[in-house]
Amino acid sequence: MLARPARLLASALERAERPSLWSRTLGILYVQAYAMGVRDAVPTLEQFRELVAPITRKEGIDSIEVRLDRPGSLNVPPTAGQVELVLAYGSDRIASVDAPAPRQQWDWEDVAQLVVNTALGRR
Repeated sequence: MLARPARLLASALERAERPSLWSRTLGILYVQAYAMGVRDAVPTLEQFRELVAPITRKEGIDSIEVRLDRPGSLNVPPTAGQVELVLAYGSDRIASVDAPAPRQQWDWEDVAQLVVNTALGRR
């Protein structure tokens, strides 16, 4: 029901040279199309729970090590799925936290606060 108006809005934003709003609108369209496809393929709650069980059990997570004791950049493989950041200093593992969800902005202040809360056991 919202797809056509959202496509028209995305087109108008592109013509108006508003790339941020255009990108956000397209992102919403993609998420909506994906959700509708999942709903069609997995019509019952039991089937949905079975589909997401590996995610909720945190199976197949890609760990990305973040070294705090030396400079370097964070490299996330383009094929990475669900990701956790593992913070280490020397031989100590300080904390591990789930990275932001796909297509979400990495707000480093939020990630830093999550790391601190996790390291202090206040998840």
